[in-house]
Amino acid sequence: MKKIKLLVSIIIAVILFSRGNLNVNAENYVATSAPDSFHTNTNAFISEPMTDVWNGLTNTSDRDVVMYNASLKSASVGDDLKSYCFTNKYGYVQDIHIRTSETTVGDKIFVIDGMESQYCGLLASCQYVKLNDSVDLGIVYIITNAENYLTKNGINPNTTTNGNLLLSWFTQVAIWKYQNINNFASVSISNNNIEKHIPRTGSYDIFCDERTSATTISTNASTLWNLASNLTTEAKNLSNVSLNLHYDGNFSIQEENNKVKTSLIYASANGPFSSYALDISKAPSGTKVYSESNTVITNLSNIPKNTKFYLEIPVENIENFTYDFNITATTTASDYKGYKYKLSTADNKVVLVTHEPQQIHSAIEVKATHVEDSASSIPKIIYIVGLFILLCGIGIVYVNMKPRKQES
Repeated sequence: MKKIKLLVSIIIAVILFSRGNLNVNAENYVATSAPDSFHTNTNAFISEPMTDVWNGLTNTSDRDVVMYNASLKSASVGDDLKSYCFTNKYGYVQDIHIRTSETTVGDKIFVIDGMESQYCGLLASCQYVKLNDSVDLGIVYIITNAENYLTKNGINPNTTTNGNLLLSWFTQVAIWKYQNINNFASVSISNNNIEKHIPRTGSYDIFCDERTSATTISTNASTLWNLASNLTTEAKNLSNVSLNLHYDGNFSIQEENNKVKTSLIYASANGPFSSYALDISKAPSGTKVYSESNTVITNLSNIPKNTKFYLEIPVENIENFTYDFNITATTTASDYKGYKYKLSTADNKVVLVTHEPQQIHSAIEVKATHVEDSASSIPKIIYIVGLFILLCGIGIVYVNMKPRKQES
C-alpha cells in the first residue's frame, strides 16, 4: 500500500511540475466563425490600471506578446510596431488574438500583405473589419498545418516550454516567407534567440520611459526559420489549385434518334482533390453524360478529375435546332477558408481562418445552332423526283403490256 501511495504521489508531482513549466495545450488556429468585425487584445502585458480603464478592460491577463529576433532587426524586417514604447524598431512578431470577450475559440489571427500590425496600448483603436478579398490557399494551408508540421519535426507545441509562442512566431514567419514581403525569405538568421519584449511604462503609456524588458523564450530561431522555409514550399505546391473544363465546341448529329453528341470534354485539374461534381441542370431535359468508353455516367457528384466525357443532347427537330447552356464543375479545394480583415483606422491587414469548405468552380458554354441547308436538300429532291418518275414509267409500261398479253 505504501508503494502504491508513493507511486501516486510521484505521478501527481510530475503532473504538477509539468503544468507549471509547459504549455499543455496549443491554441486552436481555426475559428468557429468569421465575424464582420472584431477588436484585438491590448498587447505587451501593460498593467497600468488607468490604461485598463481607457481600453475598457478589466482583466490584465488579456494581453498579447511581442517577440523579437536580432537577425530580423539587422535586416530591417519584421513588425516595427510603430510604438514609442519599444526602442528596437523592426525585428518583431506580434502574437495577436481577438479579444476574449468577443470570441473564445479560434481567436488567433496573423498579419498578411505587410508586416505592420498595430500596437494596442494607450488607445483601444485596434478594430478590424472584414473585407471581400479572398485569401491565398497557401496562407490558409500554413496556418492550418503549422502545428502538425512542427510536431512531426520534433517540436511539439503542446509539450514544449512556451510552445504557443514558438508556434505563433513560426507561423507568422512562414506566412511572411510565403509572401516574401520586403525580400523576407532571403534573410539569414544568425541570432538564435527569440525574446519576449515588454515595455516598461510610466504612470501612463504616453510617458513610456523607452526601456524594454526582455525574456528569452527560445534559442531555436534558426531551426524554426528553416522549418518555416520547408512549410512554405509545401504551401506553394498546394496554392495553385485549379479546375478548368475544356470543350472545342464540335458535335455530331445522330439522325436516327434525334440527338446531338458533343466532342470530348475534359478537365485540367491541379490540387489535393481527386474528383469533382458536374452540374448539367441547365442542359435540355434528357441530356446524358457518357464516358470516353461510351458508358453512361450516372454519378455526376464524383467524377474522377482525369475523366473525359461527352454529352448526348436530345433535340426536337434534328434538321433545325438550337441550344445554349452552361455546365459547371465544382470541387473542394480546401476544408478551410481564410477571411481577410483591415484595420478600421489604417491599411493593416490580418487573416482569420475558419473550418469552412472552400470550393472552386469552372463553367463552360455548350451551344450550337443547326439549320438544314436548302442547297444540300436539292440532291435529295432530285433523287425523290427521279425515283417517282422512274416508278411512274414502270407503271405505264406495265399497264401497256398487260392488254397485249390478253390479246395473244
